[in-house]
Amino acid sequence: MLPKTKRKEVIRQIVHLISGIIGLLNLKFQFLNLNILTILLLALLSTVVIINVTKPPKFILRYIRLFERKKPLVGQGILTLYTAYYTLHFISIIAPTSQNASLASMAILTYADSASTLFGVLLKSPPLQFNKRKTWGGLIAGIIFGFLAAVMFITPLITFPVILMVMFVESLDLQFKKIKIDDNLMIPFFSLVLILIFQRIF
Repeated sequence: MLPKTKRKEVIRQIVHLISGIIGLLNLKFQFLNLNILTILLLALLSTVVIINVTKPPKFILRYIRLFERKKPLVGQGILTLYTAYYTLHFISIIAPTSQNASLASMAILTYADSASTLFGVLLKSPPLQFNKRKTWGGLIAGIIFGFLAAVMFITPLITFPVILMVMFVESLDLQFKKIKIDDNLMIPFFSLVLILIFQRIF
């Protein structure tokens, strides 16, 4: 039986994975147009603001906390994940040639991020020398699953160096003014920049 904190982390990552898959499918097949996605973004943003400036019932906070780690803002994880997806969707519309790059970036966020955390939690593997909070099992799982997901949209020649660089940076837990940079934002946007650069080179 997993400890309570680890069980919660597994639940969070399953929700993260399902949300990412839904986002990937919509990014690929455009079930919901940008207008609807914009309304959803504004509704989510308004909800997060209301929750953080008022005192909602405890059961609502408990429910939200079930799906995200403790962060400065309640609902921050959900908001940053959707913001990343919305931005990639927007980019793929205004620059159609970048759609595969956007899909690959979303795939890396969905599969690599979830796999690295799940395997890091569930497997007993040595910690990274440069970050004791992360493990080799999680890092390797993130690279493998991220590569397999992204290679469906971009060539292996580009996918391999991109996933290596992204997962290395993710494992560092980078901070800005003592605030950890959210993986939901760092992973897809860093992936997208790298993919576009490598596509020009190759």
